[in-house]
Amino acid sequence: MTKSTRFRTALQPCETIRDPADVLARGWIAALRPLEPIRGEMAGDLHSAVETADDWTVETVIKLGAAAPDKAYDVGMRIVELTDDAWILANVGVSVFENLLHRDAVYFIGRLAADAQRVPRLREALAHVGGQRLDKAARTRLCALTRA
Repeated sequence: MTKSTRFRTALQPCETIRDPADVLARGWIAALRPLEPIRGEMAGDLHSAVETADDWTVETVIKLGAAAPDKAYDVGMRIVELTDDAWILANVGVSVFENLLHRDAVYFIGRLAADAQRVPRLREALAHVGGQRLDKAARTRLCALTRA
């Protein structure tokens, strides 16, 4: 056995590392939880809560929305699957999903509609998406999703 073969063999267990979307989702939740005591002060401006969260995971997820939107979507969905905390759901809606919808409303509204059937909590997150910059058809579909 060559040295490089032994080295590769030693690294194989690393393949069991959790899904990166799961790691980022758990980091997002952990970063926003400490802000809970000031929820009332930020209630009118959820964007401020995301900006206040000083954590690499929050910054990474936001940047991921521009660089790899499908991966950002996966992280947003994982956050929704992991929590029933209304504060966290509101923040993921107003940041991750709102950014993705503004990027490509037709594509992401279709994915959101399908996933809302599977994960009903998603509707709570979507209720916080600002749809002012969406076209009328996308805004109508978004409203229908939050009411269903």
